[in-house]
Amino acid sequence: MPVSQVNQHKWPVVSVGSGAANAVDHLLVNLPYLEQYENIVLMFDNDEDGKAGAEKAAQELSGHLTVKIAELPLKDPNEMVQARRGSELIDAMFNAREWQPEGIVNAKDLIEEYSEVKASTATPYQFDGLTAVTLGIRGGEIVTLGAGSGVGKTQFCTELCYDLITKRSKRVGLVFREQGWSRTLDGLAGLSLGRKIHVERALQGLPSDIRSIVQERKSIGEFDGDAAKAALQELTSSGHLYLDKVWGSEDFAKLLSKIRYLAISKKCDVVILDHISIVVSGLEIDDERKAIDVAYTKLRTLCETCGVALIIVSHLRRPDGNKGFEEGLDITLSHFRGSQSIGQLSDVVLGLQRNKKDPQRKFWTEVKVFKFRFTGEDCCTACWLKCFDD
Repeated sequence: MPVSQVNQHKWPVVSVGSGAANAVDHLLVNLPYLEQYENIVLMFDNDEDGKAGAEKAAQELSGHLTVKIAELPLKDPNEMVQARRGSELIDAMFNAREWQPEGIVNAKDLIEEYSEVKASTATPYQFDGLTAVTLGIRGGEIVTLGAGSGVGKTQFCTELCYDLITKRSKRVGLVFREQGWSRTLDGLAGLSLGRKIHVERALQGLPSDIRSIVQERKSIGEFDGDAAKAALQELTSSGHLYLDKVWGSEDFAKLLSKIRYLAISKKCDVVILDHISIVVSGLEIDDERKAIDVAYTKLRTLCETCGVALIIVSHLRRPDGNKGFEEGLDITLSHFRGSQSIGQLSDVVLGLQRNKKDPQRKFWTEVKVFKFRFTGEDCCTACWLKCFDD
């Protein structure tokens, strides 16, 4: 009545009969009446319930007619009239904002903001060929890496981590679930010293005569704990490396919380997750494909909101026939184990191929790019990596 009064009854004014919280049902029942008008203005109380009720009602009605929401300086129209602020009440009605879903804007309103958009910064890979194809590692993107068993997925990630810390001054979080934290540090120390620290450590447990035979055959030196420790002290002195000491699976919500913590609190530029199959077992979903769907959707959202680059290792499904990936079978995007979400939600999908049975090719790993969302580029070979292990 106060709204109609201050407008000298020029405009039809109706009241919802069950309060703002239940306004949607009341409005929908009377939808044929409301559809007579080009616009309706929702003028609910200026409190938490009123604002929430107006937003909910506008969302439901927006598919039928144009809805506007009025904002009052006082609690309700009655208080406005009693305070002799009727003119402001009229202004609130005619200046009501048109409701639109969050994120929907007219493109012409983005021109100034667009002119201030800066080029996205990317970090080069240590392999020039891979950088040339993918244009480097960008925050807010997911890179999925797949390969056959024993081809070198974890080694690739370890070397990538080492390069990011030592050459690019980036902050890196490692969530390796197939090997313990000490084995990861052995790998990093080995890259620094140019030695196979994990093998040298393992040989310590063998009798001296057998150890000598193995060392000679494989050109392995004696384990030097002091050298390994010194190398790691230098490597970690920047404080740019974070490890998750948990091995195996855990509650997926906890894992997401850890990645978010690494990205936001510790400002990690890159988080490497190895591997997705063991991670999704923490979702308690029997269907692995569905579990990977859920996991990738949540990881995609986290990646974009936190702005972190997320590198995820994926296993490949067992191929048909007698030939396996370790024997040089060509990988395709469909071989990635579990779900189409890997191909759909990843920005980059990489594969490592190596024929471990071929005497000539067993020392060479082919790095293939199966998907690159940024340019839509077709599958191609980015580079070849020389391996020094049999």
